Amino acid sequence: MWGCFFKLGCLSLGGPAAHIAVKEHETVTKRGWLRRKHPLDMLAAANLVPGPSATETASHIGYVYAGRSGLVAGGVAFIVPATLISLSLVVAYQVLWYLPSPSSCPNS
Repeated sequence: MWGCFFKLGCLSLGGPAAHIAVKEHETVTKRGWLRRKHPLDMLAAANLVPGPSATETASHIGYVYAGRSGLVAGGVAFIVPATLISLSLVVAYQVLWYLPSPSSCPNS
C-alpha cells in the first residue's frame, strides 16, 4: 500500500480532482481495494472535513484497506513526495540563484 500511495503522490498532478480520479482508478479498477460506489461516498465525507480532500481520501483508503496503520501510511506516503519535491526546489533555488540582500544594493 505504501508504494501505491507514494507513486500516486509523485504522479498525481493537477489538483484535488485529478488526485481523486487517479486514486479511484488505482484503488477500484486496478487493485480492487474498494467497491465502485465507495470513492464517491468517501469524497463527500472528505469535503465535509476541513483540509485537503486529496490527502484525506488517501488516508481514508488506507484506513479501509489496512486499519489505523493504513490510515497513517496512506496519508504520509501521499504527502512525502510533494514535500520532497518542494524541498528540493527550495534547495535548488537557494544554491543556484543568488539574490543579493536589499542592503547591498547601491541605490537603496
